[in-house]
Amino acid sequence: MKTKHIPAFLLVLFAAFLLLAPQSAMCAEEKAAQPAMKAGALSGPVNINTATAEELAKLPGIGPKIAEEIVNYRKEHGAFKTPRDIVNVKGIGDKKYEAIQDKITVGTP
Repeated sequence: MKTKHIPAFLLVLFAAFLLLAPQSAMCAEEKAAQPAMKAGALSGPVNINTATAEELAKLPGIGPKIAEEIVNYRKEHGAFKTPRDIVNVKGIGDKKYEAIQDKITVGTP
């Protein structure tokens, strides 16, 4: 009975594949998660009464200009009593509020 020998370079390639395949999968998962991290993903609700313009700008649909409007509104009118009060800020309507309502807070009652 004859036995066939697998060339050594094929064994080395197969071993390299087995070692690198799980790493490649992890890298792909990490890369998929990176855009959210680079964009400054929020770790919890943003307190619209204390957040800086930079923090407010991380909310969906709120850019630097509207973030400044929120800070200016807060300076002129005082603290927001409810999260819904943010619709009084120029540039924030019902649709934007709906997009951010679960991401904002006015602090502890």
